[in-house]
Amino acid sequence: MAATSGTFNLVKITKVEYGDADLVSGAVPTPLTTLGTIKEGKLTIDFPENSPTAEYSEQTQQPYRVRKGLAMKKATMEIVTSLGTEIAALCGWSLAAGTTGTTPDTLSIGSNAQATNKYVLITGTNTNGKAFTVALLNCFVTPIWSGAMGANQETVGVTINFNLLQSAAAGNYEAVITAAF
Repeated sequence: MAATSGTFNLVKITKVEYGDADLVSGAVPTPLTTLGTIKEGKLTIDFPENSPTAEYSEQTQQPYRVRKGLAMKKATMEIVTSLGTEIAALCGWSLAAGTTGTTPDTLSIGSNAQATNKYVLITGTNTNGKAFTVALLNCFVTPIWSGAMGANQETVGVTINFNLLQSAAAGNYEAVITAAF
């Protein structure tokens, strides 16, 4: 019997989890940490086409070779609620815990932050209501916190870019997408 596949689309996000990527064997890390709320409409998966470049013959003006240029694959999401410990661990920022009721936590953001590569698992459902997952096997994390803030402004979350790198897992894949029947 030939292999079949589920509907290939992600329409509802139920959970986003992460852990440190295993750069030696590519094994799935355990346990995974669940991120807080992803702002509606702010999870983007961008696996662009590798740009083809044609080389043409001077005599015939026809292409004799096509080579593809490289394109960075990434997922981007805006996190609007999450624990400081989760954001600090994800972004490589420093968190100093305060004393409950006395001093607040301090999240230090610096240019020398050293985030480890991450494994990310996005779980949701497709248009048929069936399970759909996107596993990003090895990501270099780049966070952005930018936007107008104030009482009458739209909530500004931390935008995280998960830039895909080759995994140590079998096949050296960058992502694995699974859709249920």
